[in-house]
Amino acid sequence: MKTSLKLKVYQAIIEKLKSHPGVSKDDLIEAVKLKSSLVEYTYRTFERDLHELIYELGYPIKYDKNKQGYKLDFDNICTQNDKFLNDTFALMQSYATLKTLDDNSNIFDLHLASSDVSNPEFESIVTLLTEGLKAEITYFKIDLNKEITYTISPYFLKEYENKWYLIALDETDGVQKSFAMERIRSVKKINQKSNIRGKLAAKNKLKHTLGVGYFNGKRDFIKIATSEKQAKYFREHRLHASQKEELNTKNVCFFTFELIVNNELLMKFLSYGSSVRVLEPKILVDKINQVASFLGNTASKNTLDFPGEDKMFL
Repeated sequence: MKTSLKLKVYQAIIEKLKSHPGVSKDDLIEAVKLKSSLVEYTYRTFERDLHELIYELGYPIKYDKNKQGYKLDFDNICTQNDKFLNDTFALMQSYATLKTLDDNSNIFDLHLASSDVSNPEFESIVTLLTEGLKAEITYFKIDLNKEITYTISPYFLKEYENKWYLIALDETDGVQKSFAMERIRSVKKINQKSNIRGKLAAKNKLKHTLGVGYFNGKRDFIKIATSEKQAKYFREHRLHASQKEELNTKNVCFFTFELIVNNELLMKFLSYGSSVRVLEPKILVDKINQVASFLGNTASKNTLDFPGEDKMFL
């Protein structure tokens, strides 16, 4: 049975038990058939799946003689396992939606990158995440112009500007990294449980990151000044959840953020042109001034060797 189908079976059993205490075997089998569209689902297969839920995934499912049915012992349920499985269900549903959109491109005008469902390794990554296993991936590094092999513990998939990225722990150096799905060339499963202790920390860091680049830095207090016209766009389309507005003076508006300074943030502020000026922190102000100076320097017209370029793209 495929992983996606197996997950639907698990989901059907758990959802039924959560909504009805004391469910008969026949009712659970019927719920599985309805959820998974399986035509045949035998008692023996059901008992095997129930055994996996109890002894491999740690769900406290018991048979209640008084109610003559199965029930879920909510007092002893492992919230971590339950959350993991719920996240997995959501991930698989998102993947199924992407596949539906991609397969019906004649009626959906999508701008999905080649890194998405068209990458044959996308489903392999989704399967790895659902099974919670480590992997060896071959990844194309643009700056080095060659493929590199990484041993990783995958955390989750993140979408940013119509592209998908795998957030994972590099087992070699212990650093959390992002891998563009379009540049993952191959995936080889390793039958070892993923080291996901840092998964929550990675999610929290990404909450304070614009995009996915260099999310291991420290958070900075960022302050910008904008024209009144540009401020209307910031109010309507917030740049980030941490955005706050300060009192404006003489048609100049001020906004603050708490974000990790990375290349995506630099490019975003540069894209606003003269309608936005960065006031803090100094590291970001200096970098913008450096880029602006380079772009406006006619003496540099015969070279594209930007000073410190290697530090811009982390």
